[in-house]
Amino acid sequence: MAGVTKTVVPQPVRSAVEELLHGSAHTVSASAVRVFGAVEIAVGLGLLIPAARAAVGVAVIGLGAVFALAGAAGWRRRSALPCGCLGGGPYPLGARNVLVGAAFVALGVLDIAAVPTAPASGTRAPAITAAAMVLFCLWLHRRLAWRLLRPSARPDAT
Repeated sequence: MAGVTKTVVPQPVRSAVEELLHGSAHTVSASAVRVFGAVEIAVGLGLLIPAARAAVGVAVIGLGAVFALAGAAGWRRRSALPCGCLGGGPYPLGARNVLVGAAFVALGVLDIAAVPTAPASGTRAPAITAAAMVLFCLWLHRRLAWRLLRPSARPDAT
């Protein structure tokens, strides 16, 4: 859901990251936030592909490290702007992001360690569970999902 949120509504993340870069010549475009959101979505979908689990586990570790570092920077600098992270919400970059990032790193490591040497056959439980969770998240965030499917006609600031 975090990837979908960043793809549909990039401005909160953009503003929060620019707050961290205050005084820097760097700016963050809405397109860059959307690309990051698309990467999050791709990594989530990649976890459903058994042959890609080890590579995707590395990507999960990378995403977790980015989340934790951004959260630590926000915590250190007392970030005040809501980042819209973790599927939206009024929270700035901080301790929540550090904890979620650390959990991603740990889960990525576990996912890599759990890759079987021989492919398992006959089990559809992971795919069914994942599909049910995607449908549940889409239902919970149906307004955001609808905005993704039917973007407004007005151009977004980049």
